[in-house]
Amino acid sequence: MIWSDVKANKVMRWKEGEGVSTWLDPAHYQNGHARDSKGRVIAASHGERAIVRQEPDGQWRTVVDKYQGKRLNSPNDVTVDDQGGIWFSDPTFGVLNKAESYGGKPEQGGEYVYRYDPEHDQLVRQNTPGLHSPNGLAFSADQRLLYVADSQLAHDFKNPKLAHRIMVYQVNDGALSNGRVFAEITPGIPDGLKVDAQGNVWSSSKEGVQVFSASGKLLGKLLVTAKDTGNLAFCSAGSQHWVYITAANKILRMPVLVEGARP
Repeated sequence: MIWSDVKANKVMRWKEGEGVSTWLDPAHYQNGHARDSKGRVIAASHGERAIVRQEPDGQWRTVVDKYQGKRLNSPNDVTVDDQGGIWFSDPTFGVLNKAESYGGKPEQGGEYVYRYDPEHDQLVRQNTPGLHSPNGLAFSADQRLLYVADSQLAHDFKNPKLAHRIMVYQVNDGALSNGRVFAEITPGIPDGLKVDAQGNVWSSSKEGVQVFSASGKLLGKLLVTAKDTGNLAFCSAGSQHWVYITAANKILRMPVLVEGARP
């Protein structure tokens, strides 16, 4: 397992029987990671303001860093669909926070979700009405839905009117439509998202992880003592399933009864 220690500008690695080691240093403030169909690691880089990919020789290549000639904000999370399309969120959290990037000025005039088609070298900004500050991304098992964390509240936690919810959009031919509010996260904000094999949506929150049914009903919570829960990932070995949870000061593993819908 790998995870980002964004403020330390490192990516860390944990392997059963070996423990924790540094995987990438410096990491150019990488945040979210995914794998493409060839098993290559795709990363959202705050520092490079880009989506980057690790090649088989270990070198990193910039996949996309501009939209219509202007630099991206600070890509935050990334996921890959079955057609090879790279979806990513591009809020301004990273570029505006010098503790999590090299700093700079936003150039896009807003915060958006994009899909990059590597086969045709085409970047499409998605039409996402109702979405303010996209963060974590997760597909439903059939990839007909994309769940997007809206973490607008993170810009000013003293303003409760800012969004702290999960939006869901229909996916058709690489485009999003028919967006609606799926669930509100409180306390705190949604950050990382995952969907399990039963269609339930798991979201980080201030108190740990909140689990919602496919209809948006709160099913339960995983309450943790760690500070600032940020993301989560499923792992399975045979009939055993776990969820790994990253927080500001801890990495946690908990046994669960269901496997993840997607790696």
